[in-house]
Amino acid sequence: NQNCGKGIAEWICQYLKELEGASVRKPTVVKGIGEWRPPVVLYVKFNFDATFNQSLNISSLGILVRDHRGEIIVSKTIIHKRVASPFTAEGLACLQALLLDIQLCFSSVTFEGDAKPVIKKCESNNSDRLEFFTIIYKIQQLKRVFHSISFRHVYRSASYLAHFLASGSLTSGHETYLLGGVLDFIADDRKKRRLREFD
Repeated sequence: NQNCGKGIAEWICQYLKELEGASVRKPTVVKGIGEWRPPVVLYVKFNFDATFNQSLNISSLGILVRDHRGEIIVSKTIIHKRVASPFTAEGLACLQALLLDIQLCFSSVTFEGDAKPVIKKCESNNSDRLEFFTIIYKIQQLKRVFHSISFRHVYRSASYLAHFLASGSLTSGHETYLLGGVLDFIADDRKKRRLREFD
């Protein structure tokens, strides 16, 4: 939908302008955590994130799948209604990432997200939050189908594309599923970031 893409692009451009105006200092990057790193050969990496509208109890999930060359395999956004909390929204994002991978049939996978409590729960075999129990239980069951699976906490800067996807989807109210790429406004931002790395 062209209008949808244009609306998201305008929102992202405004968001980037606000970020640029907020500070001229470059943020400190912690290697291996603060920047995205490609997976090893034969593995794929899923980055996931969620945004949450507390007044409407709606969340939007952004999922990005990349290979060892950093090439985008799939990007996807999903909107969920009647979500109890940001914690639950992040759990749903992780669950949807696993479900997407099962559809894509990759057996050696790393899942990365910036919600540390969710990552810890995904690595463990129990949950102490009632609203989160069902989500964690489903994740634990799905983990069994993978040949090799790992969960990793990263800073948002390492998963910013998934965050952009989620934020744009929540603003527009539209879901997306793209093979081999992302929406144009995200692709443009990736190019700008790569150019800054060589400055």
